[in-house]
This record gives sequence, structure tokens and C-alpha cells, in this order.
Amino acid sequence: GSPFDDDLSLAVENASKLGVLTVASAGNSGDKPYANGTPATTPAALAVAQTQAPSTFQPLMEIITGADVIRSYAVGYQTWSAPFSTLIEAPVQYGDGAGANLNGCAPFAPNALSGKIILLDRNACQVSLKLKNISEGGALAGLIGATTSGDTGSTDGGHRPITVPGFVITLADANLIKQAITTGVKVRFDPAQNIALVGHMAPSSSRGPSLGDNRIKPDIGAPGALVSA
Repeated sequence: GSPFDDDLSLAVENASKLGVLTVASAGNSGDKPYANGTPATTPAALAVAQTQAPSTFQPLMEIITGADVIRSYAVGYQTWSAPFSTLIEAPVQYGDGAGANLNGCAPFAPNALSGKIILLDRNACQVSLKLKNISEGGALAGLIGATTSGDTGSTDGGHRPITVPGFVITLADANLIKQAITTGVKVRFDPAQNIALVGHMAPSSSRGPSLGDNRIKPDIGAPGALVSA
């Protein structure tokens, strides 16, 4: 995202002097500070970002311990998992419940997870494989917890079928649930409780600003995530 290091940015500036407007993608470096692409960061370019589709939302997760309810944001509903349309509330189990298969990269026995929401660690294999294994174990939903701070990414390797909704959650939320496992903890997802993401940056789109001069880039944004043309 440093326009002074890119000869294409110089070409855009030269074209601008001739009255030509260059419209450039802001890039797909992620929704984090100073992530940007060239030549979008050059001053003369019109840099375009993608925002969330109008129908997207971020569900709220309620962690229930005894009579206490702690509401926190679910980092991300995996849109390629099963539809999330009805209330889900159930006890949480970590891995197979006996201290093994904590990352869910190995299959679970059929119906071994019945009536449970399963928490797995984010590392070692793709999220789609974890959710497939959770589905085949008969669970109600899957929670994929980050194992390092800030690691809330997701990976869909095409593993199917996935018959349960999947959610990627933060390290803090995963640790909170793990600490309460021994005393009994439930998680609730209510589709009526969510945050509309219309107008928000898509997770993959570059946020800016430009590196070096803090120029406000990208200039404009429009729905791009999950939009089929």
C-alpha cells in the first residue's frame, strides 16, 4: 500500500494529468489498519472497497453459567455452514468431552455429540473439516475458538456435508467457555438477536488508510461480499 514504491501508481498520476480517472480496487488484504493496495493508494486514483451484503448479520452469543448470562459477540457465522434460523441453546462440550480430539480434525463417532454444542480449537486443519466432523457426530452447532489473539479467520476447504451452523469465536470467548466447562456452561444463539452489517467493511476488503501519509483510502465502498453477479 505504498504508492511511492509502485511504478503503476506513477502511471496513474500521469494519466490524471491528462484528465483520465483511474478506478482501482482497494485490495483484499483484510479489514485491518493500513491494509491497502496499489495503485489504489495513489492520490489521483478512486479507490473502491467492498462492504457487506445488505442481508448479512453478526449474531450475538449468550454464554450461560448457572443463573448468569454473559452476552458477547460471535466473531463470525460461517455462511457456508447450515442456515441459522431458529434459536439454539444447549450445553457446550470441548472436543470429545474426554480431553481428546480438541481440534476436531478427526471424526467423531456417529451421534456421540447429540444434543451438544461443540467447541473446537481453531488450529491444525480447515474450519470446514471441523464442522463436517461436528455434523457427522450429531451436534446442534459448532464453535471454533481462536487459539491466539486476533486469529478469527476461517477456511472453507469444501468439506461437506455440513448440517449444523458454525461460528468462529475469539480467544477470550473460547477461554471463558473452557473455564466454565467443569461447572456446566450453555451457549444460546437467537436469530432475533443480531447486528446488521450493512455498510460495514467486508472481512477481506482493505480498509486503509494509505501508508506514509495517512491519506483516507479507500474513497468509496459498495456491497461486494457474498454478491453473485
